[in-house]
Amino acid sequence: MNEILYDTSSSATSTQKASGSFLLFSAIVTLLMIVNMYLLIKYFINYKRTIDKTQKVLSEYLVKDYIQGLSFKSNAFFNIIIIVLIIFSQVFISLFALVRVYNSGNVSYAPVFIAAYEIGLIMLGAFVISHFVLRYVKFNYPQYKNTNEDVYNELVSLKELKKEALDKNYPKKISIDLKKLRSSNVLLPNVFSKWIGFYNDMSEIEFKKQYPLFLSQLFKIKYFAEVNESIEKGKSLNIESEKNKLTVEPANLTKIEKEVLWMEQADRKAKILKETEDLSKMSKEEFNKKYEEYVYSARTIDPLYQPVSKNSWLFYRDAEIEDLFYNTNVSITYTMDEGKKINEDMLPDFLIKYQDYLISKFLLNIE
Repeated sequence: MNEILYDTSSSATSTQKASGSFLLFSAIVTLLMIVNMYLLIKYFINYKRTIDKTQKVLSEYLVKDYIQGLSFKSNAFFNIIIIVLIIFSQVFISLFALVRVYNSGNVSYAPVFIAAYEIGLIMLGAFVISHFVLRYVKFNYPQYKNTNEDVYNELVSLKELKKEALDKNYPKKISIDLKKLRSSNVLLPNVFSKWIGFYNDMSEIEFKKQYPLFLSQLFKIKYFAEVNESIEKGKSLNIESEKNKLTVEPANLTKIEKEVLWMEQADRKAKILKETEDLSKMSKEEFNKKYEEYVYSARTIDPLYQPVSKNSWLFYRDAEIEDLFYNTNVSITYTMDEGKKINEDMLPDFLIKYQDYLISKFLLNIE
């Protein structure tokens, strides 16, 4: 009798342990399903936004299926890998739990794991298929060609349309003083070293590789101009708003409240003067470091600079975009065609000129 009771007790305990483990597995796969749904929705919203932005910024220069920033080297590609791995985790955990459910004979949790398994497979299939469907829908217009020959011919037609606007005297070579630039901006030389290298050697690169590199540079230059204009307008509005706050004194304040307000303003001015005095005692290296730290910390909380921060979900907002805005208040010293004349322009002005040279050199070399 005791043995029977012991066996019954042992069986009940084992059943409880199995039920507990199945409950844990069901919680895990449910959580994975929720996470995967969230990631898929977020991914495809930003995937569509990236395509739309690519088409809008590049406009008539985009004549093929191309998405800015989407490559095996980009952060966006790691997002794809992470999403796929999490979906696979859901599928394998569900399958493992389902096998254990049937082996234990406790099939009450089976529907949960079957659903999680099947939904995981559907998510995986949808993730792959949606890429092709969305690209097909967004690029299924006469402007966008499929073969290299058609793309080339379309660009020949574009050259004819742009003939009057193109600069036939574009420089064959451009040389930037990267050493001087590095003293005021430590990140920008890395960007320009790559860009100018492509510009100078463009004619030696085969068209299949040349065109995507041209599109990538052109996108970043045009995007920089668009965002920089928006930031400058925002700054102007903020400055005007701050001036109004300081000059307009509410009429309903009491005499004591007005004195408190005046003291607060005087205190702010005193702090600014003290900080200015401290900065004047710093060496150039210390000042530059202090300035860079300030700029970086200020921009992380400034909504005006949101479009320039690196974002692995929006493929086009990569490290180079972030580097371009690291410090826009720098001058670019350069020469053209190994000439003796040294040119110097502020970064935004240089990029406007460089954009014209880049477009002219690319299109005029298409026969």
